[in-house]
Amino acid sequence: MPQDLAVDLVGIAEIAQRLGVSYATVVAWRYRHRRQPRPPWQPFPSPIKTFGRSPVFNWAEVQAWAKATGRL
Repeated sequence: MPQDLAVDLVGIAEIAQRLGVSYATVVAWRYRHRRQPRPPWQPFPSPIKTFGRSPVFNWAEVQAWAKATGRL
């Protein structure tokens, strides 16, 4: 596979580990859009696929979100 097509896929546990937070924190970030968020608010990236009940995310999207929201 060409390098530019490679996607770093991560689950919730991997996101928590890479960002240095708990699994529960990542789950809370995913569902925060259901409450009245304070600006500047950006929704957590959507999973690119779900395997069973486990969502899988593109790490580049999660990393960009974390930087934009001051979490990284």
